[in-house]
Amino acid sequence: MGRVKPGAPLAVLESKINVEAKRWYLAQGGIRLSARHRSDINRQYIPLTSARGGVGFLRIAYRDGLLLLMTLSSLVLLIPCANVANLLLARGTARRAQTSLRLALGASRGRIVRHTLTESVLLSLLGGAAGLLVAFGAARLILLLAFRGAHYVPIAATRSAPVLGFAFAVALITGLVFGMAPIWLEIHSDPADALRGASRSTPAATLPQKLLVIVQAAFSLMLLTGAGLLTQSLRNLEHQDFGFRTEARVIVKLNPNFAGYTAERLAGTYRRLQQRLSQVPGVLSASLSLDVPMSGTNRNTRIYVEGAGTEPQPGAVSWNRVSAGYFETIGTRLVAGRAIDERDEPASRRIAVVNQTFAEHYFKGRNPIGGHFGTGGAEHAADYEIVGLVEDAKYQSTYQPAYPTFFLPLLQVEKKTDGSLARLSSIGTIALHASGSAGNLEPLVRAAIAEVDANISVLDVIRYAEQLSLQFNQERLLATLTALFGLLALALASVGLYGLVMLAVTRQTAEIGVRMALGATRERVVATILRSALVQVLLGVAIGIPLTLGLARLLRNRLFGISSYDPVTLVGAAILLAVCAVAAALVPASRAARIDPIQALRVE
Repeated sequence: MGRVKPGAPLAVLESKINVEAKRWYLAQGGIRLSARHRSDINRQYIPLTSARGGVGFLRIAYRDGLLLLMTLSSLVLLIPCANVANLLLARGTARRAQTSLRLALGASRGRIVRHTLTESVLLSLLGGAAGLLVAFGAARLILLLAFRGAHYVPIAATRSAPVLGFAFAVALITGLVFGMAPIWLEIHSDPADALRGASRSTPAATLPQKLLVIVQAAFSLMLLTGAGLLTQSLRNLEHQDFGFRTEARVIVKLNPNFAGYTAERLAGTYRRLQQRLSQVPGVLSASLSLDVPMSGTNRNTRIYVEGAGTEPQPGAVSWNRVSAGYFETIGTRLVAGRAIDERDEPASRRIAVVNQTFAEHYFKGRNPIGGHFGTGGAEHAADYEIVGLVEDAKYQSTYQPAYPTFFLPLLQVEKKTDGSLARLSSIGTIALHASGSAGNLEPLVRAAIAEVDANISVLDVIRYAEQLSLQFNQERLLATLTALFGLLALALASVGLYGLVMLAVTRQTAEIGVRMALGATRERVVATILRSALVQVLLGVAIGIPLTLGLARLLRNRLFGISSYDPVTLVGAAILLAVCAVAAALVPASRAARIDPIQALRVE
């Protein structure tokens, strides 16, 4: 990041920076530059972009998830909108006689439209205002979920004019759109028919309301299925075999300052640091490394295998430098050969330990123990001898299989082109295997590190299980919000169905009384009403299945260990929706069964 002088042309500055960058790379005598490296340097280009757009990584990392949440929240919004439309339809049906009388007395249809739209928009705006009060607190909660464990949250949940404007526009549009159904019913009704039978229920009056309930059921099925898929995927992610153990493990993150240290002094510091930390009460073993699995970083390079030609092997290979006892400390199992240990000193032969995926990729059908490979060119293909094979462990992606990885001893270094030794790598993490009753190790660990070398800055001391859990912040956020959306949609759809059934019972009081007077049992009345409610829900499920499969296709890149077409999740969501529909319709159905036929016949 740089600050540009006022008036400086970016195009000229960009050209100068690229010339200087290439000159600097080529001037680094300590780096072995092969023909491929020189070609890469010549092809390299550094563009200058404005910092006004912020950190692009956040946008890339959260873009798909935010689009998914926007889609799901839109579906949730449509369900209460359908409930309000049903409410207005019921109210419009109840006052058809009043509307017809106004039309007969000369009121214009435009005035009636404005009156109804005013009610609809006012309801929507009041709901939007109430939602904003909740949203400011909910936004902070969402940020806590998204950036759990972060020392700095790069997004502020403050009031924003564009956000407020968007909320106002959504409230206004939904009020206008969902207020049109009752308007259409009112202005297209025949005043004479309405005045002749104002209180009678007609199929034309109830059909739009039933259609809205069907739509609610379809959307609820989509949300419940999405919630089930994401929740199961999160569970699979968290409980997969990562190739290392987090139980009783602690990770120490460092920002070391070893400027001016000789290789001998740095090697001695590393030895004392590992020895001192192993002596901390409650610590069973300690190891030093550039990185540990799932720490958020990953180094990779191209390799050359001895006897496999002069071209680099296809694909990038991950690598790490680790101290003695590393694999035992993090709990990665040794499969064959030996691990990196105290024998691997700066002056000893250069060795490497590889994982199983590395062996499968580059030593197909052969025992990798005793094989050789290298980096930087075909002339270095015999630099490292493989002495050990360990099980695969995931270092970067929780979704993808483990990458081909090799491990080098921390105290061994590269040779420069002039034959001298390069500087030792600066460690980034310390892993500790603690006993079960170790308690809080942080004060003891910080004191031990300061005792060895005060130049080492400890950034964080964190349980390994917590560090791994932080890798799933986004997945946990999506699963949590989708589950909340699904439950909210289910509750709103149940309320809508309850209201529609209750309205139908009220309208059909006389009809129910006649049926009971003619011998219909209470159980028959309840079954009839429940059947009518279930038919609407089942129609919604039938419509919602293809829509749900379409939503599942959008989710497939976020699913792990579960198919986007998982029948168990889909059937479970449909059963849950049906059970809630029965529960919602049972109260008005029971009320209908208690109707006194004599009182019912007096209604009209």
